[in-house]
Amino acid sequence: MFGLNSFSTAQHRNHLTAHERLVLPDESRFISFTNVDDHVSDEVITVISILQQMLKRRQEIVYPQLTNPDPYHAPANPPLFARGDVPKCSNHEIIFSNHFGCFYLRNKDEKTNNNEQNESKFSVEGHACGACHRMPQPPNIYFDRVYSMNYLCNMGFMRTFAEHRLKLLEEKFNLHISMNGEVERDSQRKSRRRDFHSVGKVDNHIHAAAAFNAKRLLLFIREKIKKEPNTIVHVEDGVEMTLMNIFERLNLEPYDISLDSLAVSADSTLFQRFDKFNKSFSLFESAILRTVFLKTNNHLNGRFFAELLKSTFNRLERCQYVELRLSIYGKSLDEWDHLAKWFIDHDMAHPRVRWLIQIPRLFTIHQKNGFVQTFSDFIQNIFLPLFEVTVNPDSHRYLFFFLQHVVGFDTVDDESKPEQKYHDKYPMPTEWDMKIEPPYAYYLYFLYSNIYSLNEARRLRGLSPLALRPHAGEAGHVEHLVATFLTSQGINHGINLRLNPVLQYLYYLAKIPISVSPVSNNTLFLDLKQHPFAGFFKRGLFVTLSTDDPLQFHLTQMPLLEEYSISAKIFNFRDVDLCEIAKNSVLMSGLDVETKQKWLGRGFDNEDLLIANDSKRTNVPNLRLHFRRSCFNNEHSLLSLGVTDVTNLLNAYKRVKQTNQPQVNCDEITNASIASVVESSVQDISDVESLMNVETNRPRSRSVPDESTTPKPHIKGNEKISMSSPVEMYLDIDMFEKASLRSPTHDNQYQNRRLSLTNNLMFKL
Repeated sequence: MFGLNSFSTAQHRNHLTAHERLVLPDESRFISFTNVDDHVSDEVITVISILQQMLKRRQEIVYPQLTNPDPYHAPANPPLFARGDVPKCSNHEIIFSNHFGCFYLRNKDEKTNNNEQNESKFSVEGHACGACHRMPQPPNIYFDRVYSMNYLCNMGFMRTFAEHRLKLLEEKFNLHISMNGEVERDSQRKSRRRDFHSVGKVDNHIHAAAAFNAKRLLLFIREKIKKEPNTIVHVEDGVEMTLMNIFERLNLEPYDISLDSLAVSADSTLFQRFDKFNKSFSLFESAILRTVFLKTNNHLNGRFFAELLKSTFNRLERCQYVELRLSIYGKSLDEWDHLAKWFIDHDMAHPRVRWLIQIPRLFTIHQKNGFVQTFSDFIQNIFLPLFEVTVNPDSHRYLFFFLQHVVGFDTVDDESKPEQKYHDKYPMPTEWDMKIEPPYAYYLYFLYSNIYSLNEARRLRGLSPLALRPHAGEAGHVEHLVATFLTSQGINHGINLRLNPVLQYLYYLAKIPISVSPVSNNTLFLDLKQHPFAGFFKRGLFVTLSTDDPLQFHLTQMPLLEEYSISAKIFNFRDVDLCEIAKNSVLMSGLDVETKQKWLGRGFDNEDLLIANDSKRTNVPNLRLHFRRSCFNNEHSLLSLGVTDVTNLLNAYKRVKQTNQPQVNCDEITNASIASVVESSVQDISDVESLMNVETNRPRSRSVPDESTTPKPHIKGNEKISMSSPVEMYLDIDMFEKASLRSPTHDNQYQNRRLSLTNNLMFKL
């Protein structure tokens, strides 16, 4: 489709502004990608129309861009727990919606007693009645779209198109480096007082319990044994234990301990064994010492853990920031208060540290131990305190100030565990009392819906929103990446995008941040020689490097630089590449605007390339950013060839099929061609026509509250609940939502036809 032509600068400068151009070293000639064949096949139009729909679905579901200012955001070096300026209690009540599985706010009745504002009680309703803010998409819509997108991303013609585009992007980058590598290097050398080591960089994915290397932890333990050998650090069954008592119980000589006996460093025995990896956090193979040194809630109130982290903060370079993960398990309602008290009491705020809250997917373990009964209890333990402190900051005063330093949520656990697939039969959280771990997509939706509603509540109160940046694509099914595509502002790992070119291309088009940890992946799931990070970067995905768990995977005192150094050697990255990766880390981080301006320039979020990139701060030449922007704009201009209104495809096909006239409307020809692609996928257009005449808005088989007793949720426009039929995967959902209502006697016919079509598609897959 594309060819290479040479042009002189003077004659063709205006022409090249509409094309991608690569500047030669002497800047006197250009290499331009121009269309050789203006014909675009009907199959390509079909594919890009479907891609348009996918991007549209993400925009409809995901929370809008997190750009709202936070007037209560802590300054760079905040005075902790300033008891003065906090918002007053608002006149809202907290409601839990059974339909959405999330909390939301509603204005209180005027007759409500003011004393009730401080109560922790909340109401439960079947739908979002009277919500004073926007609500997330209902779960049935979300699961339908995950299901249909999962099918679509595995269609042969979709994969072929996406793979072609991604390879073209990679070859463009290789050509750019061949022609302009020297120009970029010379541009960097002219930069003053700025190099890779002095540009801003953020470790976007690092867990607090492993934010230091094993050597640093060992030295800290030795120091505590020497200075506080008789300090009571643990109580078990009413028996008080000192550090010396614990080491005697483990038959260890405190002064002879070593890195080998500490037993935290990862090796080849952990490959594909996430269960063993979790056990590696048990220091000296002792769960007690893990609690003493790596937990916030213990007999010492997390003092050792706080001191260890603060010593790590003091070793951060001036240009380096970290986004640490702390855990909230969902076992009880007071977890947030304990964590916030630990944060405030130990003065954990630091100008180069931001915090995320990770939610381990351990519902069945909590259920087995009696902490929760249903998944709804799990959700309420996590989010009810957050809504309470949003409505009334005085109800959880420590938590209010702790949240000033929190920028988002994460969800963690072993993705490789097998999952029970339900699709359209998921029970709601109040009904999930089974002793089965919910699937990843189920967890993610109810985290997303509550964070969406929480962000709306915080917006009403003038507070900044919180991002959802989960672990996804490290292992397991690619459906996890479909779920995060629809709901998340960014992901961690994402290496399974290499298995599905359609999803990889969608992540590129949507510019979804991906924080990758090649050294961690090398130990647990994927050899470095097969790692896709270099391909992701060359193709232009929004990627950066992070450390994950330095305690297990890194040897030096500067694990982030170690990660960059290893990647540079393995993937043959140049200094320009490393600086671009570092710039990405700052852009995708939760740092405040002032800090980003410090490292990227005042116009870092401007669409104008020359304003957005301050090469004196980022050390990334404008030429590189121009190349990235031109490639990105070219791919989106390709999407403009798609058919945005596909609701009449089948009607156009029928008219063309019934009329033997040689000339028909051009739009109808295009629509008919797209419909023919749909026809070839389901093998018989009669199947499509029969499905079009079958009821599509009948009640689901899913276990949900009875519609006769539960009011239907408010949905924008005339949108109805859509079916997860194979045809829906190709055509706009709106077409099926507008289908005529038929008699229930067609129900068996619909199920048989749907099963037949699904089997046909599964046979092709």
